[in-house]
Amino acid sequence: MCLSTMSKIRAAIIAVMSANGVLSRGSSFAVDWSSREDKEFFKNLTRKMGVVVMGRKTFETLNYKPLSGRLNVVLSRTPHHYRDPLSENLIITDMPPEKLLHFLQERGYNDVAIIGGPQIFSLFLEHGLITDIYLTIEPIVLSGDVHFQLVEHDHFLKLLELRKLSSDSILLHYTLKNHSG
Repeated sequence: MCLSTMSKIRAAIIAVMSANGVLSRGSSFAVDWSSREDKEFFKNLTRKMGVVVMGRKTFETLNYKPLSGRLNVVLSRTPHHYRDPLSENLIITDMPPEKLLHFLQERGYNDVAIIGGPQIFSLFLEHGLITDIYLTIEPIVLSGDVHFQLVEHDHFLKLLELRKLSSDSILLHYTLKNHSG
C-alpha cells in the first residue's frame, strides 16, 4: 500500500541538524545540542500531530520512556523483547511502514511524526510515505553521522517555509515534490 492509496495521512520527518549536516553524534541518537527553541518547536508539533514513530535506538535515548502527550510507536525487529505494554501510550511493533500508517489512520491519526533515527527516516522516505520534512539547522559544527545516508533514491523537495526559531537557529519546512499537489 502506497501513501497515495491512503486518504489524507501526513507523515513528516522532524529532525535537527548541525551546520555541517550532522544529525547525531556517532552511535548516540541523543540530541543534547539543539536549542531550547528547537525543543519547544518539536514538542508543540509532535503533540499537535498526536503520534511519533521512532526506532529502537531513539527510544533507548529516551531511557525507554515514551514522550508524554502523544502516542509513541517504536519500530523494532524484536518487539517481543519488550514487556507489553510498557505504557498505555506506547506501541512496540515490527509492522512494515505502510501497514503501520494504515493501522494509525484506522485509529484516527491523520498526522504522524517520524522522529528518528537513520533507518526509520530512510525506510519511510524510500517507501514514498513522507509528505513533509521539518529540519532545524543549529549553529554548531559536530562530528557524527548524517541520517539520510541510507537513502538509495533521489527525493526532490519544495521549500514551504523558512523561519528563524531564534537569533541563530532556522527551521526549514519542505514538502516532497510528489506530494506538493
